[in-house]
Amino acid sequence: MRYPSVSLSLSLVSSFFISLSSADYSVNLVSLPADPLLSYLDNTTSFPQSFNPSWVEASPGTMGVKGLLVRSQNCTFTPGKCIACNGLNPFRGSVISFSAQRNDGSFEQPYLVFAPANTEEDMGTEDPRIKYDSTTGLYHMFYTCYSSGPNGGLCHATTTNPTAPFPGEWIRHGVMWKGKSAALLLMPTPPHFLYQGDSNIQLWSTHDLYNYTLLNSTFITPRSNMFDSRLCEAGPPPMTLSDGNYIFFHNSANQTNAYHPGFVILNGADPSQILQRSSSPILSPTRDWEIGSYPAECNVPNVVFLEAAAPVDGMVDNFDVWFGGSDAVIGTARFSVTKT
Repeated sequence: MRYPSVSLSLSLVSSFFISLSSADYSVNLVSLPADPLLSYLDNTTSFPQSFNPSWVEASPGTMGVKGLLVRSQNCTFTPGKCIACNGLNPFRGSVISFSAQRNDGSFEQPYLVFAPANTEEDMGTEDPRIKYDSTTGLYHMFYTCYSSGPNGGLCHATTTNPTAPFPGEWIRHGVMWKGKSAALLLMPTPPHFLYQGDSNIQLWSTHDLYNYTLLNSTFITPRSNMFDSRLCEAGPPPMTLSDGNYIFFHNSANQTNAYHPGFVILNGADPSQILQRSSSPILSPTRDWEIGSYPAECNVPNVVFLEAAAPVDGMVDNFDVWFGGSDAVIGTARFSVTKT
């Protein structure tokens, strides 16, 4: 399926705005294990680079299995040397693997579930963000189509079971538009919202999940002299808080090119409104496997990049997150959100 050209509704843009309030919410670090969750050096993954995961919730289509979709590469490396590699044979670029979560919270070895299949993505399928629609039984995956030609960009694919071994049963819907990084918020009734971008985060609306209208091209933008001064990039899909509002984790970089996540609180009644924006990152690169220093693996230095999050069962306003460290490994943390 090919996407029709997207449209910009000026009347809608004028009616949607960002509303900043006083700092009512705090995001508190509950736990941060010292070691990576998945690392080639620890023999927890067979891919030398496993990073930038997305959370797959359990469903009838997965037969109750849950876990992580993982951007995966087979580039050779020397510990402590940042190789900046985006190569993998036989697919030339990144592929996507799946790592199932065990009952004890640990994760199984990732295996291949998705890989380049056409010229739009012949250099790699990267950085998935996935959302399950219980009304249709479909998972909607938005990912970067890295192309050797002019046709790459943000791509969309659907399946009833993203855990099925490659080639699976994916339906590719093609390139949506130039760009990358898209997180879907499903509302009880349309319109639904897509938060997308890797420099500014834009806001899009959709009624059918296949056709999109741009509402705000500068929904979340960099701020001078702050942790997000160079760029803001979409993180995992927004999640519901106990008061009905949403927390949306997003990624940022500063002028020294260090990547770290922040957050915004979205109005539950109107997710085009920002109620609060974080003044500092919730995580920053501090450990060797986040900085990329010896003896750790390193693809890109000084990176904590968050694309996966899920509510903690039985704990209100607590969320587990999974993130890429130095574009080579996956770490995890738990946060609690409190309203003051």
